[in-house]
Amino acid sequence: MNQMFKKVTAVFITVSMFTALFAGCSAKKDDKQSSLPPSTQDGNVPTLEEDAKNPVKFSIFVGEGKFPKGNEPVLQEITKKTGVSFDIQSVASNAKDKLSIMLASKDFPEIIMMGRDDLFYRYLDSGELVDLKPLLQKNAPKMYQILSLPGNGELTKRFEQNGKLLYLTQDAEMLRQGEKPFEDLEDPNFVERELPWHRALYVLYPEIQNIYGKKINNLDDLYTALKAYKAKYNDKNHYPISMSSTMGEHMIWAAASMYGYKVLSYGIYGGIYATKDGKNYQYTFKLPEMLNFFKFLNKLYREGLMDEEGPIQNDDQFQQKMNGGKVFSMIGNWDSIYTANSTLLSNAATKDEIFIPQKLMAPGVDKVWQFNYAYTGNNAMVVTKKCKDPARFARFLEALYTNDDVQVLNGWGIQGQDYIIKDGKRDISADIQAKMEADPDYGLKRGLNFFNNVINILGYASDGQPASNWNAPFYQSDEGQDPRDKTVTGSPLNWHNDWAGTFYKDYDELDIYMKADSPEARGLAQSQTLVNDAVSKMVLAGSEAEVEQIYKETIQQMETNGISAWEKALNKEISDRRNINK
Repeated sequence: MNQMFKKVTAVFITVSMFTALFAGCSAKKDDKQSSLPPSTQDGNVPTLEEDAKNPVKFSIFVGEGKFPKGNEPVLQEITKKTGVSFDIQSVASNAKDKLSIMLASKDFPEIIMMGRDDLFYRYLDSGELVDLKPLLQKNAPKMYQILSLPGNGELTKRFEQNGKLLYLTQDAEMLRQGEKPFEDLEDPNFVERELPWHRALYVLYPEIQNIYGKKINNLDDLYTALKAYKAKYNDKNHYPISMSSTMGEHMIWAAASMYGYKVLSYGIYGGIYATKDGKNYQYTFKLPEMLNFFKFLNKLYREGLMDEEGPIQNDDQFQQKMNGGKVFSMIGNWDSIYTANSTLLSNAATKDEIFIPQKLMAPGVDKVWQFNYAYTGNNAMVVTKKCKDPARFARFLEALYTNDDVQVLNGWGIQGQDYIIKDGKRDISADIQAKMEADPDYGLKRGLNFFNNVINILGYASDGQPASNWNAPFYQSDEGQDPRDKTVTGSPLNWHNDWAGTFYKDYDELDIYMKADSPEARGLAQSQTLVNDAVSKMVLAGSEAEVEQIYKETIQQMETNGISAWEKALNKEISDRRNINK
């Protein structure tokens, strides 16, 4: 499995958080809550042992999708150590609408997880959020210090607005002074263990070896390989390349990378702006090379190489085809690949098949950029003024940073059930891994790694071992590796060494937002609504001339919406930051 477990088992929260906004319900007090400990009353900060004797329950809303309820075995053990439990709430759909209603009605839970988008910034301006800065400085000083380290991006300073710290983020690995990340992304011999973080071309192995015999490096190579697959499987049940009607932005991101651009995300929206020189940033749909890319996709469709249902099918229909091993390739995000690869492995007929990434480079391009790893985290956590005891919640966060028992419970679970001790180190056994693979909801049902999806968690426990089972030694052993990946690694199609040098670090171009009611923000939002539909129409077009017409009309509509004003404001913000940080 290598480190796939990280993305696969966390998908119940991470993917739904990345693709959706979040909502919540009114705060509820625990009827069993006792009086505060004496040390709180005299102004001192209670110890963890004191807090553990005084139970408290916080309501937290985490969004759409599958989530723990709050009473899972691991969460129960954390409650025993801290006295803190959680009423974990979610909705089935329409989270953004729910979040908007909450803001209008002032009917909040105590804690909310939400995407950092335009609505999030309305929350920051609402006056309904607790300032975390004094709370953390008094009740979680070690956590505050770690978040403030330059190596962690000085997040407390970076997120502070008008002297207040109204939110924290999740999904970024935090390190103590002197600790090194698990992966040195600047290592010239860097080996990529997980699938690339940006969008890419994926092809089915060993089919690529059988029909093409080498890596696909550019669109001409891809076209030749698709023709070969079509010649081998000339029927309606095999698809040289497929897509869904919502993949347009993902495909644009992959294409921009192929053309040598550094591609950035805007809030929860991926691959929105891009640059080649670090000075001029542009909305990705408008990049001058994009029209040729769309013409290429259209050519595939007109020649019967693109799945004819692709541009109009939904994500579930697309995923079903991927899971069946009848699709040779796709251009897009890693989430559908992990799902497909897991499904293929579980089926005796397809257990030897696996989708692998290919690094495309357009003619004249000598560098592909995968990711700006000056990463400050994904979604935001806010504490509302409905919270009955913000200081107590801050002390709980401190325990996640300073208490090994709490850290290990969150990241590893219960010894003997979720992990073992082997050679003096925490690890995963083959039996435990088999249980995880047999039940996709294993982590959910156990309550594992829940708080990694609430705040940025330390990469290491204080004993120097990984703080999470995502980095278990088992996944680096022969026994723990995906047998298919071992085969690929030993072949000429090994992709793991292809991505060294594709990372860079630049804080100035990240976390840029504009107020939701500004003309610039509206221009972007209105332009984004056009993209997926325009891509599907261009793929389905009857001729290159029609592709050009659709593209031209879409650009015109975006300009009417105000996309150039958004680009101008974006470039000004980045330029101003660079001048300040010289």
